[in-house]
Formats: sequence, structure tokens, C-alpha cells
Amino acid sequence: MRLTHRKIVTGKEGGEARVDETGKGHVLNLNNRKSITVSGIKAVSTFDPEKIVLETVLGTLAIKGENLFVQKLDLLEGSFVVEGKINSLWYETGGASKRMQGVSTWRRIFG
Repeated sequence: MRLTHRKIVTGKEGGEARVDETGKGHVLNLNNRKSITVSGIKAVSTFDPEKIVLETVLGTLAIKGENLFVQKLDLLEGSFVVEGKINSLWYETGGASKRMQGVSTWRRIFG
């Protein structure tokens, strides 16, 4: 596994984060649809109580649910924990246009 180092500077203090660029550092654990723990997080794109979009080492991960609450977010470790009712999660592909993002496959096919 090849790890690269990235320097993270915050004020006078600095830290070092390791990012696994091979994708082997991404793990997703779903617990009774009530909480989800994800590792290999690079960034949080958007979040609200119904949808969270994360950038992972393996691509964009979207989580949909109800009353979603970010319990833990540590970008240095690349870890993320959310609680609430998790209804669905999927990896988004880069091929969809901005206009069609968020539209289901069936709706794209049958209009």
C-alpha cells in the first residue's frame, strides 16, 4: 500500500495526514441503519439532515436519510460518523451532468 503525506497547517501548528491513494483505506460500516462509520474521507461536500455528500479516496459517497447528525468528523484521520435513519447510500459517478444529478436512473430512462 502506497501512502503519501500531506502537510496540513492550521495557524502556528502543523499536522501531517496520510492519505491512501490506492483506495485500500476506505471502510464503511452500517449499524442497524441507525449509524454509519466511514474511513478514507477526504472532504465533506454538503450535509443537511436529509443528505450528506462525502469525498472519499474511492470517489463521491452520498448518504440519504432522516434526521442525519454528524457525530464525528476528523479529516486528519479521514474518519466520519453519522447518526440518524439511513435510507440509502451510493457512490456517484462523474458522468452525470449537473442538470441530471440527483435524478433517479428510472426517471432518466422513462422521463
